Amino acid sequence: MKIPIRHSFIGLILLMEACLLIKGEQCWTPMVCDDQLTWREITNGQCTKEEEKALEALTEQLDGMKTKFYQLKKTMEKLKTNSVPPSVVGVRRNDRKETTTPQVTVLTCPAPKAPDNGTVDTTTAPDFEFGQTIRYSCNAGYVLQGSNIGKCNEKGTWGEVATCVDVFTCDFESSINPTCGYTRVNGTFQREYRVKDFTGHVLAGTGTIRSLPKALADNEEVCMSVAIKGTSDGELVAKANNGTVTEAIWPFSASTTWKTEKFILKKINSADTEVQLELVASGNVELDNITTLNSSECYGLATPCTKRNLENATISPEQELYSKDQEVSYSCSNDSILEGEHMGTCKADGSWSTTPACTKCGVVYNSKCFRAIVYDVKNVTFSVAKSLCKNKLANIYDVTHFNLVRDYLRSMIPDGESLIYVCTGMSYKNSQLYSTTGQAMSLPTEVWRSDYPISQESWTTVAVRVHQKPEYKYQGIYNYAPTYGYFGAICENEL
Repeated sequence: MKIPIRHSFIGLILLMEACLLIKGEQCWTPMVCDDQLTWREITNGQCTKEEEKALEALTEQLDGMKTKFYQLKKTMEKLKTNSVPPSVVGVRRNDRKETTTPQVTVLTCPAPKAPDNGTVDTTTAPDFEFGQTIRYSCNAGYVLQGSNIGKCNEKGTWGEVATCVDVFTCDFESSINPTCGYTRVNGTFQREYRVKDFTGHVLAGTGTIRSLPKALADNEEVCMSVAIKGTSDGELVAKANNGTVTEAIWPFSASTTWKTEKFILKKINSADTEVQLELVASGNVELDNITTLNSSECYGLATPCTKRNLENATISPEQELYSKDQEVSYSCSNDSILEGEHMGTCKADGSWSTTPACTKCGVVYNSKCFRAIVYDVKNVTFSVAKSLCKNKLANIYDVTHFNLVRDYLRSMIPDGESLIYVCTGMSYKNSQLYSTTGQAMSLPTEVWRSDYPISQESWTTVAVRVHQKPEYKYQGIYNYAPTYGYFGAICENEL
């Protein structure tokens, strides 16, 4: 039978073996009160110095015994809770007693469940018993967040169950892998701890990170979002990679504080079977919470604008893609002029607000650009010529300039024609030549066509006549009626 043992009873027996003790100047004896060792004062008798010293020594000894009694109590309580004592049952059978086999309870865990979009391997836990381990893994297109090992513990559970998330999804705070399923292709990106704005981990730095591949069917797209901070326009770009080619798909706008931006990831080619996401930062940025969303959450997103490929032009800032409302400026090379507005804005439908062009100069002279607009029929009057050049018709400044313009126009004679004549901005009135600004000017006789100028009151328009043959006599500048039909006009612009 089981005999209960009271700790106070053991302590009392030991204490009663001691003689009367001295504490201070009074005599005391040990006793037990409410299971605690204590002292009781004896009112009669005085204490000697020797007895006081004996008291101090015994007090230290008893304090040590009290600690050991407490440890013994805890051990017995634990054994009582966790142990299954063998039961011995006496049974009289043919005048003999038989003893039953001790019953021992073994701690087990329930059958483990595989994470969504993953599997669980129980090879190393055949009985699901305490201390045995299992291993989690994810299906293709998913990455494990949490430990890949589960262990049957004293609570009868496998601990925290890992989860399988889309390869694009990454919370840099909770993921055991510092970059989830992303690989740092280049640059300085690393997981860092922050206490400003919020407390936790982010991915900070510059360069490129790339996800694992994910299968996409046909024209399937993925609606996504990412939290960004510390970016300027176009400094962070999302790109698609098919294993061979990388293509920009989304530019992110400027942000000095944390904000979440949505974007759409799509395949580069319709024939591609999978895609990888790349996030490329040309400067230092901070990233967090890369997440896949329901496709409906990306409805109505503005379409990025692609960079214009303008000949002889420079675009600032120069990016592969531009976000809605982002502005750019256009400028042309030294031998070209800009036609159209010098500023453009990206619209929500992915188009630009302006359609500029850089037109190469036919002649560059004294930091001015001269170009001709020529047709194969004579239907350009002086008023039409002014419109073609946007009221910037050209002057002829001297012989050298004339010779350059003449040779340039000769190369523009239409097929089937032997000569052309185009309007300038100069005028001839009252036997005086005037520039486009109305200032009187003069040109030597060799610039004029023979027999010109003519003092005809209505012949105020000054044109340039050029023949295919350089030696042809009747070519040069001449004055004629503004309503006459010319082949075109020659324009002048500052460079």
